[in-house]
Amino acid sequence: MNVLKLYDIAKKHDIMVNTRDIPPPSMAIEVCGIKGIALRKDLTKAEERSYLSHELGHHIKGALYSKETPCFTRGQCEHKANKWAIHKLIPFRSLYAAFRKGYVEVWQLAEYFDVTEDFILKTIEIYKQEGKLPI
Repeated sequence: MNVLKLYDIAKKHDIMVNTRDIPPPSMAIEVCGIKGIALRKDLTKAEERSYLSHELGHHIKGALYSKETPCFTRGQCEHKANKWAIHKLIPFRSLYAAFRKGYVEVWQLAEYFDVTEDFILKTIEIYKQEGKLPI
């Protein structure tokens, strides 16, 4: 899925996406019923795809939280957002096809799918948890 389709998903769900000079690479917010995502201006394409899909996951899965939210709940929200993003950007069939083509190193997979290496590590962890990877 290319980055433009992610922006289409945001538009379909009435989520405004803006770039800003912000310290974190991205954040999902909702204020007075208005949904938004802020992305740092200087992101690479791989970072933009990774962070935008993750933040969309927060909105679409209803997994937003605040500073006051307990750590356990924050972890659950992050997991839901990661899982949505991973299933959207790298369906298991696509990951399996990449393995069969010889892409097995984290950096190779990151380049192949145009995401960050951290996103690939989370992808592998999610599919292991789902029992799809025997590793």
